[in-house]
Amino acid sequence: MDFVIWESAAPVGAVGLDSIENVERARLLGRGVSMREGFSPQAQFRVSKRPKSTTFVDDLSNLDSVKVCSARLVAFLQRQRLAHLEYLPVRILDQRGRLATEDYRIVNPCPAQAVLDLERSGPRFSAMRKTTIVELKKFVIDTGRLDRTFRVFRVQEFPSPVLIDRERAEAMSEEGFVGPDFVELEDYES
Repeated sequence: MDFVIWESAAPVGAVGLDSIENVERARLLGRGVSMREGFSPQAQFRVSKRPKSTTFVDDLSNLDSVKVCSARLVAFLQRQRLAHLEYLPVRILDQRGRLATEDYRIVNPCPAQAVLDLERSGPRFSAMRKTTIVELKKFVIDTGRLDRTFRVFRVQEFPSPVLIDRERAEAMSEEGFVGPDFVELEDYES
């Protein structure tokens, strides 16, 4: 299986979001941890204060680096029958604090997979937290350690980026979704 990194591009005029609000342990969303049980019905994002950002695209960039996806993109992913994805409802408030939409979901791939090839990736670890990787020279995964039922996932040792299999990424591009951007592992810069 071949994987690419799924990033959220912010085209000119696209809405960007601040950090999620009203969610306990929100940082776990970016680490490949299940949040379905007890997820707050008051979970929300606020549109960032960037001027002239009024267009809601299919994959909204945000400060938490989680996948905030439109109903259209969520329906596409559900039609793919992808295992290991949670679809968590969120509200999005406009710059004045009024409800802008409830038509988006956080797409949360979980659990994270322990597939980073540490030797070939050349990680640099945090000086404060010796087990936390802060940078990679190269992003190399060992697909032999990957559960074959995963098509979208986070890497346990370096969970910030979301990986998606090339077939799904190409299908998303063909569908014309706005916001998703796909980067080759060898081109990723941490």
